[in-house]
Amino acid sequence: MQATTCGVTLKTKIYSNEIIHDFLDSQKILYSKLSNESCLYSDKSIMKSSSLNYLNFLPGDNIDASLKNLILKEFKECEYLYPHLGDYFLESFYAGKKRKVKKKELFNKSHEKKLIKSIQDKNIKNLARWIFENFSLERNINIERYKGKEILVEIVDDFLFKFSYDFEFYVNNSGLEIKNYHFIIIDGYLETVGEIHHLMFNANKNKRPYVIFCHGMSDEVKYNILKNNKEGRTQVLPVSINFDETTLNILNDLAIIHDSGVVSSKLGQTISQEIRKELPVGEKIVFLKNKILIKSVANTDKIIAHKTFLKRRLSESLGKGDVNIEPITNRLKNFNVKSANVYLPEYIINRNFNRELDYFLKVISNLSKKMCILNTTFKKNYFVPPGFLKIADQKVNSLREVLYNIEKIIT
Repeated sequence: MQATTCGVTLKTKIYSNEIIHDFLDSQKILYSKLSNESCLYSDKSIMKSSSLNYLNFLPGDNIDASLKNLILKEFKECEYLYPHLGDYFLESFYAGKKRKVKKKELFNKSHEKKLIKSIQDKNIKNLARWIFENFSLERNINIERYKGKEILVEIVDDFLFKFSYDFEFYVNNSGLEIKNYHFIIIDGYLETVGEIHHLMFNANKNKRPYVIFCHGMSDEVKYNILKNNKEGRTQVLPVSINFDETTLNILNDLAIIHDSGVVSSKLGQTISQEIRKELPVGEKIVFLKNKILIKSVANTDKIIAHKTFLKRRLSESLGKGDVNIEPITNRLKNFNVKSANVYLPEYIINRNFNRELDYFLKVISNLSKKMCILNTTFKKNYFVPPGFLKIADQKVNSLREVLYNIEKIIT
C-alpha cells in the first residue's frame, strides 16, 4: 500500500554518511578549542570544563543536534556511574586511538596530596585536606546544607542507619535530636489509634518524648499523632519504615542497638498490651532524611556478637547465586562505620562544587579497591576504579561502531 498525505507535502532530504565524518571532524576541532577554557554563561556562571562547555555549545542544525545527542547520551550514562567518567569518555572518543593499559594501585598515604591537587574547587580542597588529617576514612560522611558562612564538620560516634521511612513527621525539623526517649519497636502495622492510646495518654501527661519504630501506620493513626504533636500535647516520634526486602530485618538491628526486643504477634504479643508496660529508654536519636543516628545503649559484646551473626549470614548467602546479598551487606555497614556530618553553606554550592564534591566522596568510598591514577586533559591525577574505565572504553567503541554503520540520514 502506498502512503498518502493530505495538505502540504513535506520535503524530505537524504544525506550520505559523509556528513557524519564532517560532523565528527568539526566537533573534534570544537572540543579541542574549548579544552581547559573558562567560559562565561548567560546566568553569569563561569565554567572551566572542556566536556561541559563542549556539550553546552548548541549545534547549528538538526542533523548535528541529532548526532550530538548520541554523544550526550553516552556522556550522561558515564557521569551517572562515576564523576568525570564522562570527561574520560569524550577525551577517549576524540583522541582517535586506544589508551595504554592502566596501572592499578592501592591508595596509600603518598596519594593523598595527589588527590587533593586533582580537585579544582578550593573549598573541596580544604575539606579534603581536613578530612585526611583529622579522622578515619572508614567513617560514613553525611552532607547537609545550611545557611551559615563556613564549612562545619561534626564527628559523630553514633550508629548510622540508612533506610526509607515516613519523613513527614520531621519535614520542617530535619536534624531533630532527641535524648532520653521512651521507645517501642513493633514488628507490624499500626491500624488504629486505640492500639497506642496508652502511649499517647502518657506522652500528654508526662511530656516526655516517645519513639515508635514500626512498619507503617494507617492515615487515622498518622493524623492523630501529627495533630497532637502540632498542638503541643505530645512529642510522639514515629519511625514508620517502608516495608520491603531492604528493611525486612532492620527492626532486629534497631533492637540490638537499644538492647531491647521487638514486639511481634509471632511471640503472642499485642501492641496495646505491650504499650501499657513501662517502656525502655534510649539515650539519643537524630532524625535525618532517609537515615537516623542512634547512640547505642547496648554493651560492646552484644554489638560484636550481632556483627559476627551478620557476617556469617553474608558468608552463607555468597554461596547461593539466587540470594540478594545487598540487604545483608547494608545491615552490616550500619554496624561497621561511624559517621561525620559535613555542613555546607548554601552560598558556595554551584555546579562545579557539586561535581568536585561528588568526585572526592566517590574516591574515598572506593579506597579499599585498586585504583587507576591517570593524567588527563581534564584532571591531573584522576583517581578512578578500573571497572569504570572499562565501561567508558566499551562505550567509546560502541558509539564509533554505531556512527560508522549509519549509511544514510533522512530529515
